[in-house]
Amino acid sequence: MATTRLYITNSAASGYSGTTLQGTWDDSSSTLNDRLLSRSTGDTAATVSDSEATATTDWDVFLGRWISNPIDNAVSFSTSDTAEWVIGALASTNLNGKFHVHIYVSTGTDLNTPRGTLLADDIGATNWPTTAAGATEGTKTLSTVSASASDRIVVEIGYRAQNTATATLSGTIDYGNTGSTDLTNGSTNVTTEPGWIEFVTATDLFAPHISTASMADSDRAFSDETGGPYQDIAITFDEAVDITPAPSAGDTVAGLTAQVNGGANAALTYRSGNTTTSWVVRRAELIQQDDTVVLDYDQSTGSILSVASNAELITTADASVTNSLSKVVHFLLKDKNDAAVASEAIKISVHVYATGDADQATWMDKDTLSDRTISTDSSGIVEAVYTGSSAVGATVYVVVIRTTPVESFVWTDTIQ
Repeated sequence: MATTRLYITNSAASGYSGTTLQGTWDDSSSTLNDRLLSRSTGDTAATVSDSEATATTDWDVFLGRWISNPIDNAVSFSTSDTAEWVIGALASTNLNGKFHVHIYVSTGTDLNTPRGTLLADDIGATNWPTTAAGATEGTKTLSTVSASASDRIVVEIGYRAQNTATATLSGTIDYGNTGSTDLTNGSTNVTTEPGWIEFVTATDLFAPHISTASMADSDRAFSDETGGPYQDIAITFDEAVDITPAPSAGDTVAGLTAQVNGGANAALTYRSGNTTTSWVVRRAELIQQDDTVVLDYDQSTGSILSVASNAELITTADASVTNSLSKVVHFLLKDKNDAAVASEAIKISVHVYATGDADQATWMDKDTLSDRTISTDSSGIVEAVYTGSSAVGATVYVVVIRTTPVESFVWTDTIQ
């Protein structure tokens, strides 16, 4: 069985239509109907509260609706599947308020057209506490529903007031929260520990996704540097993933490839991050500032799995990689005796043709670098960030001045 824990967050759900509540509510005046039911936590703590003052014994008050992202797999829910929750709750004395929870599956993005109901207007057996604390009703058996990929799970939460008092009494639930520890039954840490709803199903509801990917100057090497050329790519997944057995640095990551400027899919090797949400992989070529890079993942050849559920990374096509690389001037600096100038502070400037006529004073222009006093590395490599307007591949003329000994050089180079 696959276990999926979803959090009642304070983030807005998106990409859906429909505002009609599907549960049976006497009071549906709360406008909190658009929050995200998410696999991750990390947003502002909040509460939603509503009151009742009717003498009717069973009075059902809607508080909020939480909507999941589209599920990734077709799922045949059955009576072997279950749901359970722990949510921060608070009731006025004498409210005798109990959970009222209605859970259904949408038809795609249309929340007004349920695919089917998983838990129909379930009324709890335990009164909410009069001091805010985590509350639960234990494990609930779900009904049979055939859900399609891209459907959403929708949870309506409120309370049933079981009293005949006409005084104004209220019920409140907590949502959001950024704590790293999930809320437990009876815990009073309702403003820090996130509340949740957990589903146990035969089929995984969600697969891991690539959230973001990026490249930085500090993670690349040119062909004249150790191990180069290469570019490391930092990938963030929406949940912790791993490969078993654990890969070693340099192992090819099966199924995960990169395309550079629309070229063929090229292999990536593992660097770090197994069992976490933050991986680093390496492409064995120099990638430059004007290159477009995307990632693909093929389940038929890969084995990247969720740590929590063992669900495989979703098939991915053209996941964008943010290119934060700088244009640079990069070369090996040698002195007049052809020896590398290692670990030395130098002055540097870059020039481009202006008129191009050597008989005119304006035949060359000084272009822009981020820093004009830099140091060579231990191998004598000069790498200066170029901030001028010339494109990658353009010819520039680099002037270098050494102070000890006093020497000056001019190189013809290209922007990289």
